[in-house]
Amino acid sequence: MQGLDPDKQGVPVAEHVALQASANATIDDTKMDGVTVFDPTACFVDAAGVCRMEWEGHAVYYDSGHLTVYGALRLRPLLEGAMRALAAPAESQK
Repeated sequence: MQGLDPDKQGVPVAEHVALQASANATIDDTKMDGVTVFDPTACFVDAAGVCRMEWEGHAVYYDSGHLTVYGALRLRPLLEGAMRALAAPAESQK
């Protein structure tokens, strides 16, 4: 990304969804009882509907398929919500 404006680097969410269609279809076809699947896309989409390569001056991706530590930390709210939802039934049985 050297020499490029990081605010202009990314993929429109519609393009991202189209690129992920095959992978998402495979995930949908292999769902099992007791398995929770979540889509982290919203963690990386800005107000303009662009899946960003950087956020607040930090790279989100290490390469084309791996998150940086900063990128992984953007998943925290999603993962915390999922963990709370999974723990809720156990808590209600106490």
